[in-house]
Amino acid sequence: MNIWKFIPIFLQEILINIEGKKRKSLRFLNDYFIRWATLLNNSRSWSDSKMKQFRKERLSWYLFTAYTNSDYWNIEMRKISDNPKKEIMANPETFLKKLPKISKKVILSNKKAFINRSKKSKDYIMVHTSGTTGAGLVFPWSLEALAAEFAFIWFRRYHGVLFGDKMATFNGNKVVPFEQTKPPFWRRNVPMNQTIFSIFHLKKQFLPAYIEELSSGNYIFINGYPSAIYEVARFVLDNALALNIKYVFPSSESLYEWQREAISRAFDCLIFDSYTNTEQSAMIYECPNGTYHLSEEYSFVELESVDSSESKDLFHIIGTNWLNDSMFLIRYETGDFVKVSPKTSCICRERGLIIEQIIGRQDDVIYTADGRAVGRLDHLFKNSEDLKAAQIVQEDYGRLTIRYIPRQKSFNSKKFIEKEIKQRLGKNTIIKFVKVDSLIKDNSGKVRGVISKIGENKT
Repeated sequence: MNIWKFIPIFLQEILINIEGKKRKSLRFLNDYFIRWATLLNNSRSWSDSKMKQFRKERLSWYLFTAYTNSDYWNIEMRKISDNPKKEIMANPETFLKKLPKISKKVILSNKKAFINRSKKSKDYIMVHTSGTTGAGLVFPWSLEALAAEFAFIWFRRYHGVLFGDKMATFNGNKVVPFEQTKPPFWRRNVPMNQTIFSIFHLKKQFLPAYIEELSSGNYIFINGYPSAIYEVARFVLDNALALNIKYVFPSSESLYEWQREAISRAFDCLIFDSYTNTEQSAMIYECPNGTYHLSEEYSFVELESVDSSESKDLFHIIGTNWLNDSMFLIRYETGDFVKVSPKTSCICRERGLIIEQIIGRQDDVIYTADGRAVGRLDHLFKNSEDLKAAQIVQEDYGRLTIRYIPRQKSFNSKKFIEKEIKQRLGKNTIIKFVKVDSLIKDNSGKVRGVISKIGENKT
């Protein structure tokens, strides 16, 4: 029974503020956060040799800790070496690449074997990730990993804002009872100076209340799911309204170009995209110059080329998380993809491999009839002014259903979209257009640009 809907709003906010105070302490008000914030502030001026040494030491420590404290990695490391400690300390990167890659399926088959035996419950919190295929994973996150994550957020992803700036958050937190039909469709988290907006009430009749709150609330920035932020932006544009927000930081979903363009116009804001996952496999962040950088301090990343003649620059992210020593995710297959840029430097002088495009989750990759992997096709909808939103469903190779929400009666861009898809995926590609009232969301309220049954079968 859902008792939240029976609790008065003022009491809901008291409970949210209690939780907010706890989260603020775990995320920011501790030595772990200070340590990582200081490191990230200083590492921009490190020499290449110092960064290389940091990465070697961090990887050595993580691998050795996994060897001595987890059943799975102890067994696997002893399979490849008579003296794992010696080899790890001598050349951790070489040793790492001898180890097997792991997937969520492997972990779920014996999760206990990956967990640090020496950790107590006071040393971690439990987190979960659903991924794109519905296979849930609940695992421990060390308190250091939690605080480090938010140090990276503030010192790499959040440009132009300060601690304490007022934020509007659009994520999957179900803070407002689904049955509620009158504002406020949000709840205050005073300790974080945050307002959490419900993404489950973004209906046409409710959106004026959202706009009024965002207009009068002196919000500096918005963070959260781009699909939800886009719904607000689209309402602003469709109704010729004015709403000024300085910054938007999308997270948890792929940001599509048509979403970016609409959000930018609606809010007259700067948008800084990024990629991370709960497993902390990799961090990719957009610098103030619009370049995507792969963080060298965050994790050890291997980029595995996708075997496709059409997508030679498409790479699968394999990540080793060296922040979380409560559970050892080494050579973890994320199911996420990127395109690598030919550029080797940016005027911002940030380190790290330059990424041309965050393709995103496995279900953002589309497969042709002959099995070739092709990156996102979201740009097809960028200039379709007669569409409000669209979503691609791939049931089989070379067969697509375009679920679309029209902005007007005519759908003139249909022929253009169909032509462009066939040029990229082959003229024999079967395309079906289905008009819908809403796009498919998962249980947390996330919207995927592509829902691929092939992606599910490949995991």
